[in-house]
Amino acid sequence: MITAHARAATSPTLRRMRRRSAMKQRGTILDATLRVFVFVAEHRAEDAGAGMMPWTYAVTRLAHAHGVLIDVGTDSHGFEDGTDGSPDLKAMPAVHAEMASLVGHAGFTPIEAIHAATQVGAMALGESATRGTIAPGMRADLVVLTADPVTDIHNTTKIAFVMKNGVSYRRINLHRGGHYKYDVGISSPSGKTL
Repeated sequence: MITAHARAATSPTLRRMRRRSAMKQRGTILDATLRVFVFVAEHRAEDAGAGMMPWTYAVTRLAHAHGVLIDVGTDSHGFEDGTDGSPDLKAMPAVHAEMASLVGHAGFTPIEAIHAATQVGAMALGESATRGTIAPGMRADLVVLTADPVTDIHNTTKIAFVMKNGVSYRRINLHRGGHYKYDVGISSPSGKTL
């Protein structure tokens, strides 16, 4: 279903996307990076032009409706910027906000946003042979959550621990200077070390 914003848009890009599905046929992955457009619209409105966000959301929604693969891009170092412009290491990684934008503004379900952040993200990086899915032979890179992200995409921020290359890490406290200390080798509820 095309929203009012998409129907009202007269951009040649939108007309081309409606006429054909070349992006899907070619396996092109759209790196929407909605956060970048939100930042520009909020902090440099004079550069953004009127209607930038409705147009951006409409293009992403339309590409998604046409079956174009969309990954979760952030165009950042991974964390929100702190007040001094450096990464805020106490904040959640930017991927969480980008997934929430895809769900909130681009017609994704939570599971589609998670798929965009994992499997499609690995495909975009050329890493799909070793990352992006949970399967035998794949790298053991996982995020274990305390709440179901399928019911609410914001639950992706409720992290119990992270597993990277088969080693589990859990943030246990904030060190001096704003950096987290990590506990390695967490035990599962059954008592086995993960």
